[in-house]
Amino acid sequence: MRIESSTGSVSVRLPDAGYAVRTRTCTGEADVRVITNPAAPRSLDLETSTGNIIVGPN
Repeated sequence: MRIESSTGSVSVRLPDAGYAVRTRTCTGEADVRVITNPAAPRSLDLETSTGNIIVGPN
């Protein structure tokens, strides 16, 4: 899954399973609260220029 925002925060809620997560933000912070595994078949690519990235379990 790829989510991109130029201005504003990105917030995603997912089942707490393993995900390959890549986050990028120029101004803001990333808070990932799900199990991460670079080799997982499920992947997230989240980007925002200005804002925070939040990934949490649902």
